[in-house]
Amino acid sequence: MDKKNKNKSNQNINKTSVYNPKNIRDYDTYDDYDEYDEDGYTVPKRQPVTPRGSGSSANRKKAPVKRTQTKRGRKQKSRGAYMAFYLLTLLAAVLICIGVFWAVFNMVTSGESSSGGSTQNPPTTQGSGQIVATNEIATTGLIISTNPRANSLEVLDIETEQVVTFTINQNTLMRSRTNEPLMFSDFNTGDIVDFRYPEAGSIVSSMTQSPRSWEQRNITGVRINLENDTIIWGNESYTFTENLKVIYNNQSVDISEIEANSVITMRGLGRTIWYIFVERGIGVLELVNAEEIQDGIIEFDGARPATLLSEDEEENRISLLEGSYRITVRGSNISTFAADIFIFSGQTTTLDLSSAEVVAGTLNISINVLDADVFINGERIRVSEPQVLSYGTYTITATHPNYENFEQTIEIDSAETSLDIVLVQAVSFTRVTIESTPSGADVFIDDIFVGITPLTIPLDMQNISGRTVIFRREGYQERSITMFEWQDTYRINLTPDPFFNHQDTPPPVIDDEND
Repeated sequence: MDKKNKNKSNQNINKTSVYNPKNIRDYDTYDDYDEYDEDGYTVPKRQPVTPRGSGSSANRKKAPVKRTQTKRGRKQKSRGAYMAFYLLTLLAAVLICIGVFWAVFNMVTSGESSSGGSTQNPPTTQGSGQIVATNEIATTGLIISTNPRANSLEVLDIETEQVVTFTINQNTLMRSRTNEPLMFSDFNTGDIVDFRYPEAGSIVSSMTQSPRSWEQRNITGVRINLENDTIIWGNESYTFTENLKVIYNNQSVDISEIEANSVITMRGLGRTIWYIFVERGIGVLELVNAEEIQDGIIEFDGARPATLLSEDEEENRISLLEGSYRITVRGSNISTFAADIFIFSGQTTTLDLSSAEVVAGTLNISINVLDADVFINGERIRVSEPQVLSYGTYTITATHPNYENFEQTIEIDSAETSLDIVLVQAVSFTRVTIESTPSGADVFIDDIFVGITPLTIPLDMQNISGRTVIFRREGYQERSITMFEWQDTYRINLTPDPFFNHQDTPPPVIDDEND
């Protein structure tokens, strides 16, 4: 081969076997062929690699290695699969840890539950490693108060009825009546709790809302007998002791302050009540100036039946449950009156009804003749009943056969108006006949000469009854009779005077005008 062809052949070899120095990484002098480096470059078949700085300048010229994109993508996919496997392994490890923790927790809690009423804890290990048995006391108590800052609570021991103070720490097990974990803040005043604590200390090892306790919420209608310390609700009877706690508005109150209509919550153990919480007490609504309203009715926004107003102040004091009410007052002489009030337990709330707008007044009528007929604008009324009239002008009349008619116009412009009716007896005359035997006697009525018998005279009917008629005639004894309003003829026989000489007496002269 001539020199020219030999140089051309060397150039071709260099183009295929020598790599671009810029892209060469960590190759030996001889690399395996048909393999791929970590950057995805193709390694040629077993060709020597000329070290840098040796050989001719032609040999130092390296040919670039071609990148194979398909092979590089496969390597990236391999890395993604590794990351997925790592994450799945980590997740599985977490789930296994949670499962182990849950299993251990159930074993511990189930072991505590199965211990029942035992008053002894499992042996504990002291700092020296020695195992010592710790005795515990189990009791049931009523929480009187809690102190979260001091991690303490005041408890009434139901068995001994003594007040004790317990403390808790991070090792205290706290559970609900269904054995669910609780926090100290979940226990409140009035809870009945089962406690376990060391005999020689006051740190509670466990406290559980007692499953033996009961509660009656938002009840009313209880009857309290202070003589035998019993409370009756419905058909059930309960007892209580002097240590019964009654709470209202976060304050202790006496059980005697609970009324039958109060809304309360009771908690107890067996047939004994240890705690009463007054949800809603009883207050009093006092109605002022209710007597000014005629036919008054007060309504309490459907909370109780409507109540009739009364003129009696005591009857206008109404007991109501504590709370807000919409008061509506209706009456025949007022516009509908409404007000919003709040009733406080143990307090009296006053509602003045004088602010109700009066649109009618009451007319009270008195009359001196009870059987007279009385009319208002021509309509007959009963005088004995007050008359409620809208504001305005009315005509009042009264009639009686023996009295003059009465008529008067009045104005109703106030809550109450009075009218006194005095009937005047009508002037009427009747003709009265007066006779005597013998005739010719002088007639006097109440010593007033009225004529000679026989005579007929008109007399006022009002002046007849009880009047005296006197008969006088010379030679006869004087006679008298009493008149009555129902009698219109009077006759009398005169008796001669035995000491009088009748022969010398002329006959009487009869005046025709008196016939």
